[in-house]
Amino acid sequence: LYERLGLVQDAIPYFKKSLSFEPDHEFANYDLALIYFDLGEKTIAKEFYIRAFQNNPELRTIVNDTAFHFSKSDLDDPGRIIDPSEDDLNPESIDMTKPQASTVKTVLITGATAGIGLATAKAFLQEGYKVIITGRREDRLRSFSESLDQKTSKSLQTLAFDVRDHKACEKALLDLPKDFQQIDVLINNAGLASGRDSIQEGDVEDWNRMIDTNIKGLLHMTRLVSPQMVKRGTGHIINVCSIAGHQPYPKGNVYVATKYAVDGLTQSMRLDLYEHGIRVSQISPGAVEETEFARVRFHGDTEMAKIYEDYNPLKSTDVAEAILFIATRPPYVNIQDIIIMGTQQAGSTFFDRSGRKYD
Repeated sequence: LYERLGLVQDAIPYFKKSLSFEPDHEFANYDLALIYFDLGEKTIAKEFYIRAFQNNPELRTIVNDTAFHFSKSDLDDPGRIIDPSEDDLNPESIDMTKPQASTVKTVLITGATAGIGLATAKAFLQEGYKVIITGRREDRLRSFSESLDQKTSKSLQTLAFDVRDHKACEKALLDLPKDFQQIDVLINNAGLASGRDSIQEGDVEDWNRMIDTNIKGLLHMTRLVSPQMVKRGTGHIINVCSIAGHQPYPKGNVYVATKYAVDGLTQSMRLDLYEHGIRVSQISPGAVEETEFARVRFHGDTEMAKIYEDYNPLKSTDVAEAILFIATRPPYVNIQDIIIMGTQQAGSTFFDRSGRKYD
């Protein structure tokens, strides 16, 4: 907070206190390097820069080496250091007198206690991102965090709240540690289907649950995260839609309507944000197993939820890989929508149910 208010000297004791508990914390070291650099204490800044990239080599770049006046002779053991690739940067187009902000991107994924959200979190962690996962079930979030090795767990933050509650969303984001507050990629994944009834027999509680989660939850998170992206002039929002947002099906009514809304919002958001350098993308999966979608739709009825026994749908990891692909395109490329289905599905109501051919 002190650093964000510009009171950088007041922030120094807090970062140093963090280092007293965890001396190898790369981002605390890097933040101190930036602070001392701004204060003109270049020698001290360089020492914290060295500590930072020794624990996270991705923080070492040609620009930073030049700005901090770093050379291998500054180290007792230069063999520990990984040289940055000169192909990664074009020094002629960059101010070489100032250190870069952290090059490690942060992604926030809603609805990440299971299924597509959890698979996506794993995919981004494997690629070296810092990842924030959110969900209502704190025990699930904690269990995933505890399953990670020590190094990977440093790149993960968990937030337990309900995206339907705007104030809870706001509070959760304010509680993030400083080195997770800049969100580069927002993945609006939280969503569900509840019930499958004809419109004249529908349950209003089911309707409200879907509308509040699938539409309002996406809006709550986008409203909170997009202003910081606009301010920086960069960012990426990826909405998880559905084939149901392109093709309706019988008894889908309100769920279909919420996903058509996601499709419409994605297109409208893109028009609002593209001039600010922000990419808005969408992925629209068909049927996906390894998720809780069917069980939730049928209110926990496990027998009714057995809908994938006679064909192979997508797996949650298939969708996660596609989301990662969207997020890792060059900055001038925006994948606007990916419609992805298993080979045995040709549309929202067309399935080859002749057996699981691909097991």
